[in-house]
Amino acid sequence: MLDPITRMSLSDDPAERARAARLVARNDLSESHAMVLRLLRDARSVDVTRAMAGALLGLRRESGIPLIMRGLGQDIPEDETARDHFDEGSRAMLETLRSSELDGVDVRHAVVSLLLHSDDRNELVGALEAIGWLATSGDFPASPLALAQVEVLAEHPDETLRGLARRALTALTS
Repeated sequence: MLDPITRMSLSDDPAERARAARLVARNDLSESHAMVLRLLRDARSVDVTRAMAGALLGLRRESGIPLIMRGLGQDIPEDETARDHFDEGSRAMLETLRSSELDGVDVRHAVVSLLLHSDDRNELVGALEAIGWLATSGDFPASPLALAQVEVLAEHPDETLRGLARRALTALTS
């Protein structure tokens, strides 16, 4: 038997899934991470993605950012329609990150910290994608150490990491 939040998160109703997102964001236990990631990458509604990202940043603030980076870093689907929705979801997460800065969430510092200290591929992919997005608005805290890490990742054998690192490097140095 499924618990009520899991049942809501699997509902056909996007409003129910968004409600589940706001409820699961309150639970910082690692067993809730799979549900958080599923709701961040909701295949049926970008509104659910926005609700999950917003709830993480609103309730957990900077400590919710690693989960959002993991959501951003998930593999891109092969199917074109799914890929379009995936791109919309990525944009929604990135826009939510940017708007949470207005609420005092130190997104940029948290992203750089992940870049420097994480060895999780999805977190690194998400961090590089976020840097590429956020650095275009200027005033990105790219310390020499962070720039050096991006340069190292720009030569990484993983094509996705390498490409995103090169894009982030361009954004940081423009």
